[in-house]
Amino acid sequence: MRRLVVLAAVVTAALAVGPLQAGATAPLSPSAYVSQVVSLYEQIAAIVHKDAHSCGKMAADLQAFTNSHKAQLASLNTTAPKISKAEAAAIVLADEGKFAQAATTIGQGIAACSTNKGIQQMFSELNKLKK
Repeated sequence: MRRLVVLAAVVTAALAVGPLQAGATAPLSPSAYVSQVVSLYEQIAAIVHKDAHSCGKMAADLQAFTNSHKAQLASLNTTAPKISKAEAAAIVLADEGKFAQAATTIGQGIAACSTNKGIQQMFSELNKLKK
């Protein structure tokens, strides 16, 4: 079950930053791509954990993080590799703990603040990045 959750996080991360676009730079290797995505997840999880006591502060800090990482997110969007099932399984084995911990922290914090307008706005902006 835990591996399924982690695999879902890998797929979600790949979908969140989008597919390789025509004319884009060469894709990253799957391990380099996932390493960067894991790093972003861990940074977001740290913000969510730190600001768990204040949804308003969490929204402001997540918005600041998103704004300061737009170039990195755009770069990941243009260099996202196609990840095979075998590569995804290997990634899950290698990074299972990191994905699971970050995903749990983010999920719990975001669920607690899901009605906060700032959190809703931040996710609306992140959703625009994958188009």
